[in-house]
Amino acid sequence: MKTLKEKYTSLSDNELKSIVSYDISENGTLMDDEIMKLVFQDKECTQVVINTVLERSDLKVVAVDTEHKLLNHNHRNVRLDIYAKDSAGSLYNIEIQKDNRGAIPERARLNSSNMDTHALLKGDKAKDIPTTYVIFITQHDVMGGGFPLYNIDRTIKQMNNALFNDRSHIIYVNGEYKENDTIGRLMQDFQNSVPNTMHNRVLADSLRNLKGGNSKMSLGPAVKVLQERAEARANLATAAKMIKDGLPVSMIQKYTQVTTEKLQELAQTLNTKLVM
Repeated sequence: MKTLKEKYTSLSDNELKSIVSYDISENGTLMDDEIMKLVFQDKECTQVVINTVLERSDLKVVAVDTEHKLLNHNHRNVRLDIYAKDSAGSLYNIEIQKDNRGAIPERARLNSSNMDTHALLKGDKAKDIPTTYVIFITQHDVMGGGFPLYNIDRTIKQMNNALFNDRSHIIYVNGEYKENDTIGRLMQDFQNSVPNTMHNRVLADSLRNLKGGNSKMSLGPAVKVLQERAEARANLATAAKMIKDGLPVSMIQKYTQVTTEKLQELAQTLNTKLVM
């Protein structure tokens, strides 16, 4: 018979899918969520991506935040993978998606509209709204046209599709495009787990530092952060199962170390009550 601890640490297939399970020391790439969150905290790495996608070299990123939350009272909040600002005041949201379902047009519209809503303060004039870019980097060719980039802007149908020029832009980058040009090399780098064979030095150095150099046995200091996040997710999944089985908080915390506040949030999500 399984012990109590063994029972609740044996996760189902669906629960395991929600836990970081790849080997960070060998197989992780910039397309992986946990690596993305760490690498693109670096302004220079984010700057490389924006300049490459916009086919420029002069844009200077002055601020960047990963997992940036846009809070909306009584309405759905939005979490942006990467949120950046350049020296001219333009705003950027970069979303990295392996799954096509995460890159639907409505998602781009939602992110773009929320960026607009949060860009101006009370009393600001509409004309002062900054230029915005929502950039989806997708592992697959979501649009299906075979192009490296898909630039999406509002146009005026009755004027031969002239640009509406509201300075709101959406761009999809096709991860399947891997030709030997700037976008192709960037997409190769995004899906390359070996820093020494990457094209861009800035991205390669960041991934190398994250992984801890060239030795498989020498893990970078940031790996500890990833491991802690994976463990925390596993503990949450275990705690959820124990809550559903009606076990008391004291016993749940003995095996998961999840805070009472977090257990209350889990119970609310599961539409059940905690046993104190």
